Amino acid sequence: MSIKHTWRRLRHLARRWPAWRYRRFVVRQVIGGAAHQAGYMAVGVTVAVLWHYLRG
Repeated sequence: MSIKHTWRRLRHLARRWPAWRYRRFVVRQVIGGAAHQAGYMAVGVTVAVLWHYLRG
């Protein structure tokens, strides 16, 4: 699925939904994605540090 197609679908949804609801959904998605990324990074760093100490 191309980005242009996805964008068109998002704009179509934005037109159908109340704007505030759509914006809140997007904000939640972005925050959720960022939190997910941060969680993965934290786990990765923790594992790397533990691995380093256990080996050293």
